[in-house]
Amino acid sequence: MTGPSLAFLFITVLCFILCTSWAIGDSAFNLFDEGNGQSHSHSRREAADELATKIDRAITEMFECFNISTAMSVSVVKDGKLLLSKGYGRTRVKGGEPVSSKTRFAIGSLTKAFTSILIMKWILQNDNVELDTPIQKFCPEFRLADDLRSTQTSFRDLLAHRTGIGGDFFPLFWGFPKEVSRMELVKRMADIPASHQFRNKLHYNNYMYMVAANILERLLGNQTWEEMVRDQLLIPLNMSYTGFITEDNYDIPNFARGCAIVNDSYQDITPELLLGVVQCGPAGSIYSNSDDMATWIEFLLSGGKGPDEKYIIDPHAITGTWDPSMGYYYQAKLLSRDPLSFIIASYGLGWFLGNYRGYQHIFHSGGIVSYSSQLWLFPDIKAGVFLSVNGPQTEGANTNLIYNQTVLPTSYSPEIGSFVGNYSHDCFGTISIFQGPQDSDDKLRFEFGRFGKIELTRASNLTFQCKYYGPLDVYNTEQGLIPEKVTFLSDRMGGIGALLVSLGGVEPVRFECVQ
Repeated sequence: MTGPSLAFLFITVLCFILCTSWAIGDSAFNLFDEGNGQSHSHSRREAADELATKIDRAITEMFECFNISTAMSVSVVKDGKLLLSKGYGRTRVKGGEPVSSKTRFAIGSLTKAFTSILIMKWILQNDNVELDTPIQKFCPEFRLADDLRSTQTSFRDLLAHRTGIGGDFFPLFWGFPKEVSRMELVKRMADIPASHQFRNKLHYNNYMYMVAANILERLLGNQTWEEMVRDQLLIPLNMSYTGFITEDNYDIPNFARGCAIVNDSYQDITPELLLGVVQCGPAGSIYSNSDDMATWIEFLLSGGKGPDEKYIIDPHAITGTWDPSMGYYYQAKLLSRDPLSFIIASYGLGWFLGNYRGYQHIFHSGGIVSYSSQLWLFPDIKAGVFLSVNGPQTEGANTNLIYNQTVLPTSYSPEIGSFVGNYSHDCFGTISIFQGPQDSDDKLRFEFGRFGKIELTRASNLTFQCKYYGPLDVYNTEQGLIPEKVTFLSDRMGGIGALLVSLGGVEPVRFECVQ
C-alpha cells in the first residue's frame, strides 16, 4: 500500500499516538513540580524536543520507505509552544521545490472555524442578537426552502448543519459558472428542497456557511467575508502566508500543487480547479502553511490571544463554537474499541466534538480538489495538531443513486439526438447535453459550470455511465468524485423531459429540459 492514502492514515495514527503520549507524559512531567524549578523546565524542554525529533524522524522515514510522491505539512503545538512545524516532499510531482514550513496548502473545510468565530464575535458585540435568534428578525429578506425554515432558521442552524437541506457537493467540485456571484447563489438557496426534518439530524451543507457569511456581509455593509477574516484574524495574528482562493488568486506562489493518480502514477493537476470553491469561499477557500496554522492553534487554545499575549477577541467567540449544537449519529465502527477510545458525540459550529481517551477532542477535516487536511485540538492538555497532504482522496464514499421516478418504458430506446438539450434547475443552473464529434456520434457529452465535463456512455435505454474529460479526467478512478450514472425521464408527450443526476447529496437532483 503506497501513496498519499497511506501517508494520511499513518500520520493520523501517529497523531493519536502523540496525543496519548501527551496524556501519559503529563504525569511524568509533574514529578518535577516539587523541588528544583530549573530541573522541571529543563526536563520538559528535553522531553518536548525528543518527541518532536521522533515525529520528524517517523514522517521522514515513511516518505523514504514508501517513496511517497506527494507533499505534507505538519504542525504540533503543546502548552503554547511550537514542537514541530515542517513540510515533507516536494511542491510538484516532478521537479518543484522541497516543501518547507512556509509552503502553502489548501485547507478546505478548516475554513469553517474562521467563519463561525467571526459570526460569534459579531453576536457577542450585539446585545439584541443571540445565536438562536431567527435570522429574519434582523435580515427580513432571508429565505430558505419553506416558511418554517425561512422564519425560524438561526445562525446556529446554519453553522451546525441543522437546516435539513441537501448539501449537494458536485456543483462545487465542477465549479459554478464565473458569472454566478456569491449573492446570486445565496438567493438560489431558497430553491433547494429540504431532504430532512428541520433540526432533526446533522446534514452537512457547505452552502449554509456561504449563506451565514453573506448575511454578515450584508449586516456590516462595507466588507466582504474575505476582508473581515483578513482584518479581524489574519493580520492581528501575523498569519501573513494565509489567504483566499479567488478569481484573481489561484495559481499561488510557494504552493504545493495538487496531484492525482493517472495510470498508476502521480500527476500534477491544474490549480485552476481550485476555483470551484470561490462562490462558497466561507466554507472552504482558505489556504495556509504549517507555521501559520501553528499560530492558529495557539490562538484557539489560548482563548483568543495574539502574538503579544493580548486578547484580540472575546474568548467566548472561540469557546462558543465548541458548544454542542447538533448530535452526531455515528456508525458502529466509530464506537470505543480497545485499546483506543475515540468517540464523536456532536457538532458545534465548524467543529466536530468528542473525546479521545477521556480528553475533550475538538476537530475538523478539510477536503478540496486533491487536498486533505486535519486539525485536532485537545484543550484539556493544551495540545493541537495540523496536517495537510496534497494527494488524491482515494477512499471517497460510493455514490448511491436512488431513482424513485417514473421513467420511459425499457422497451423504448430513443435516438441519441433525443437527449440533446439544456436541462435547468432553479438553484444549480444549467446542464448542457450535446453530441460528441462526428467520429463518436454514439456518445453524448455533459457540461456544467467551469469544469464539469462528462462523457456519457449508454448503459441502457435511458441510463448513461459517466466519465470525466478535460481537467477533471484525473478523477475518473476515484469513488465519490464522479456520478456513477445519469438517467433521463419522460415527459407527458413521450419525449425527454428531465435529467436525474446525483450531485453528491442524499437523492439525485432533477433538471428540467428547457430546450
